[in-house]
Amino acid sequence: MRDSNRARQAAHPLFDSAPHDPVAALVSAVAKLPAPVLGSSAIRVAAWMAACLAASLSGCATYEPRPLTPANTIERVLQRSLQDPSLQERLFQRLPPAEQPAAAGWTLKSLALAAERYNDALAQARARLAGAEAALVTARQIANPSLQLPLGYTGNAGAGVSPYLFGLGLDLPLESPTLRAARIGAAERRVDAARLELEATAWQVRSHLRTTLLDLRHARRMAALARAQLAQREAVAAMVERRVAVGEASAVELAQVRADVAPLRSEGARQDLAARQALAAVAAAVGVPPSQLEAADVRPGSLDRPPPVLADGEARDAALAGRCDVRRALADYEASQAALQAAVADQFPGVHLGPGYTYDSGAHKYSLAVTGIELPLFNRHEGPIAEARAQRRGAAAQFEAVVAQGLAQLDRARADFDGARQTLALAEQQREVQRQLEAAAARALRIGAGSRLDLVLAQAQAGAADLAREDAFDRLQRAAGALEDAMQSPFAEEDPR
Repeated sequence: MRDSNRARQAAHPLFDSAPHDPVAALVSAVAKLPAPVLGSSAIRVAAWMAACLAASLSGCATYEPRPLTPANTIERVLQRSLQDPSLQERLFQRLPPAEQPAAAGWTLKSLALAAERYNDALAQARARLAGAEAALVTARQIANPSLQLPLGYTGNAGAGVSPYLFGLGLDLPLESPTLRAARIGAAERRVDAARLELEATAWQVRSHLRTTLLDLRHARRMAALARAQLAQREAVAAMVERRVAVGEASAVELAQVRADVAPLRSEGARQDLAARQALAAVAAAVGVPPSQLEAADVRPGSLDRPPPVLADGEARDAALAGRCDVRRALADYEASQAALQAAVADQFPGVHLGPGYTYDSGAHKYSLAVTGIELPLFNRHEGPIAEARAQRRGAAAQFEAVVAQGLAQLDRARADFDGARQTLALAEQQREVQRQLEAAAARALRIGAGSRLDLVLAQAQAGAADLAREDAFDRLQRAAGALEDAMQSPFAEEDPR
């Protein structure tokens, strides 16, 4: 039975072309149909139009399902690696040899490039940009004409008159060039806004990564200083114990020294925990599993050096030129301009031309319909135009507000940065004084004018000055980060580009 069906299909005109090209088969079959079957040249033309319609539909896109499952997604996330070949190639292209992870460890620069590869917020922003670019393709498309094929039958046709009615028609939309340009302009502004959103997201990711790296650096540094302080205080306690044993010190003095030991031991453990938590936060900011950074050499890099001095004018210019929110507000204003242009152009709507042919009971009829002409009897689009004007005024006010807020944020950040720099300078002066006292105690011990306990106490005071200096340095680095956020631009030597 199946073979006989195939034989009948092969013998039929619709199946005499290659089976892999059904459109060509249809066109060929229409061409070979005999005139009595078609009935008239009009029907033949209609059949040709149907074949052309089928040919145009043959290039349509197809749907390909891509299901997601939690298990597969978790597996992909856990497989993210800092040793991924594509990431290594990106690092090789973007960083000089001295700043490659193999030479300098994983610093802010290299980790920021890894975050570009793995951070989920950046992936979502890139997807939104792709959607805006696809919408721009849609806005630029010219509307397709539509085909009309009216068919009819006359039940009481006269003798010798064909009872059939066949027709061909086209609907050709003609859009106003001004309206089309405005629509495309609005779509282009939305692409600009999505691109700026991606840049803003990239900056937020970098800023958060810088903060987590500072947390990691500070916790590690504080843990090391706390351990050094603990060793010094324990040495002091041991010396006081010996003095108590020979009657040169009281039990109260020993209790006071021991009371200073316990908080340092607790502080060291607290900072070790903070370092582990900060390392996990760095991994989350990059978008990789924590195990990837536990096995990596993560270093502070430039965050271990004082940030450079930035002139007021340079900071302000960078804030105005580099801030994504300023450029985004400007793009929104330009989009409101395009929307107003479209609203004004919509007063003169496009028209539709409908050339047509009808075979009506033996008569050949040709027509040209003009439709879609709006009559401005009840309104002249005053409402939409007024709304567009109001939106433009609002966008202009929003732009000014964003600029003012950015400058205010810059002024606050600059004041904090200058204050933190002064605090660090004072802390370094105090540390230098304690170092000099430590050196004097060491010299006194060598010439017999001082005791070992005096030296250890001086070393403990110097260690306390180191802790104060570290706190001041960390405050300065965080103030520098706030200043970078106000400018939305990194300092020159930290720029990974």
